[in-house]
Amino acid sequence: MAALTLARNAPADMGIAAVNNAVDELSAPRRRMSNPDRIRAVPIMALLSQAEKPARVDAMQAIHAAWKGRQRWSTTGRHYSFAALGACTGLDAERSAADADLAHGLLAKSGYWDEWDAPLLLSFDPAGAPTTAAAFFQAANGFATPGRKPPTVARDDIALVSLSEGDPEVSGQRLAQYHDIFREMRPQPSRQVALALSSALILADESPAGGRERMMAHGFAMYAYAEALLEGNAD
Repeated sequence: MAALTLARNAPADMGIAAVNNAVDELSAPRRRMSNPDRIRAVPIMALLSQAEKPARVDAMQAIHAAWKGRQRWSTTGRHYSFAALGACTGLDAERSAADADLAHGLLAKSGYWDEWDAPLLLSFDPAGAPTTAAAFFQAANGFATPGRKPPTVARDDIALVSLSEGDPEVSGQRLAQYHDIFREMRPQPSRQVALALSSALILADESPAGGRERMMAHGFAMYAYAEALLEGNAD
């Protein structure tokens, strides 16, 4: 958390206050959140909302509830990290849920069955599901071997880079290249972490410095960090 605070160029006292505020809000009895769910949300809620008090926990829970209303069994505690990111970027809960549900159907028609992470990320783009789904397919074509669909582990990362202002197919190609570079490092990061870091770097590189996409890049890197903590991952 200290390193992430420095990476955000936040003053130390503000970083400490932000973490404490987020922990307090997420730990309140009315929240009814498990420890893993809080761990997933704290880095994003603290470092993207800065020292807001209270943190945007009500908005986070509203977004998560709206997603769960559309896909009850697919929306899990792991998605609190996405919902925290949505709260920090001002995502409208009902619009996001409707867009995600529509994108889910569009992806399923193209053979991406039971895919829910990618539609959730695509719903962050106000352009709407038809536009974001088309960009996702282009990015997937750039990432995957011709004639094959990308593996499940890469699909949320593909969705993320498709949100950038760059050409989606080129962004997908860059994702594959960055992933290969990370996987050649020693110690070798897991495939999931290599993809998450790659997608965050690409989104940050291909988007305005002060825009919504840059905040999503920071948030997705924090999501990878929280998941690694939960898994006890050496990454």
